[in-house]
Amino acid sequence: LAIFDQIENQDILTASKSGVAKFVIDQNGNVGVGTNTIAYNVQGANERALTIEDNVNNNGAVLELVRNTSSSGWGNGEISWINTHNSAGNQGIGYIQMLTDGTSTNKGGIFQIATKTSGTSGTAVERMRVEDNGLLGIGTTDPTSELHVTRPLSFGATGKALAIFDQIESQDILTASAGGVAKFTITNAGGIKLGTAEGSANNCLLSGGAGAASTWGACTAGGGV
Repeated sequence: LAIFDQIENQDILTASKSGVAKFVIDQNGNVGVGTNTIAYNVQGANERALTIEDNVNNNGAVLELVRNTSSSGWGNGEISWINTHNSAGNQGIGYIQMLTDGTSTNKGGIFQIATKTSGTSGTAVERMRVEDNGLLGIGTTDPTSELHVTRPLSFGATGKALAIFDQIESQDILTASAGGVAKFTITNAGGIKLGTAEGSANNCLLSGGAGAASTWGACTAGGGV
């Protein structure tokens, strides 16, 4: 119905309100929302196709993905990455998506992150999700704690630890606490603390019995580790 063919060195289209640009398509095909100064990626010119800017509200620029659905588990908005150099059916290399959760009029959201492994066929596979209640799952679609990390057997063996902690500063490597009080610590030197006690040379780890804390103490026959 309408064709805009810009033959000069100017923007193709500008939509304004009271003289202030709200929507711009520049001569390179990049889109600006709320700005007529479309920034470019520092890696090179014309590498950014969309810039959204808001200089009016304190919340900053907003991109809304809206859907009206009464079904739980349906997508409520997705951003996908496609590489057309791949063969048909294998071009989706990753996405982030929000799913609806629940069937009431006060639904929640489940956030997904998916990637496609190089050299494999098919679509991207979910790697991480944040449930509507804040539980974070890596390698699982059903996290049962604040951080639930696993690796499905279908992903194949890697020969590597499930979690690697590489401390490059002079602090402890790992601390497990209860109510803000340290209960178990792996120190920077590889030592083990129970509470604040690291024990003495040749000490053994002694069980305190069911429900009681373990302690460091003198080794006895069959009484420690």
